[in-house]
Amino acid sequence: GAPKPGTAVAILQEVAKANPGFRAVGTFYVTRDMFGKATPEEKAQMLLWLKEHGFDVGNHTRDHLNLRGKSKKQVNAEVAAGHRLITDLIETDPVTLALPYGNQPDGKEWGRKGSSGKVSYDYGGVFLAGYTPAASPFNKNFDPLGIPRIRSMDKVGECARFCSTA
Repeated sequence: GAPKPGTAVAILQEVAKANPGFRAVGTFYVTRDMFGKATPEEKAQMLLWLKEHGFDVGNHTRDHLNLRGKSKKQVNAEVAAGHRLITDLIETDPVTLALPYGNQPDGKEWGRKGSSGKVSYDYGGVFLAGYTPAASPFNKNFDPLGIPRIRSMDKVGECARFCSTA
């Protein structure tokens, strides 16, 4: 019922409480380990809690496999399996995909839209693993198939300006 102290959700809620006007929101990308939750009931409870508290749940694929070099069929199967992982637990389709390791498949479009078996997906955006802020969706340089996302990394090297601890 309440996030553990020191977790991303707890920190966002603390900042929102201390700063009126700041909204505690974010997207949590899940894989089969679902943040260490073991049972389907625990996983569903966690995803529903996030949803009910204004957070999004996104697809990070089921197994977090590198999609670069995989066939279209393999990419579709892995992305669809991650999509189903979420939709089997809560009645909400994820609207974005975060590519494992930030690696795009050989066909950039394969991660955004496809199907495998009875599962189909059509995402509004596909996130890479980057360290720079993304262009605005209204900017001519915005690429919905390659949106950089802020990584959770220390303030060193290329991450000195834009990674999470910066």
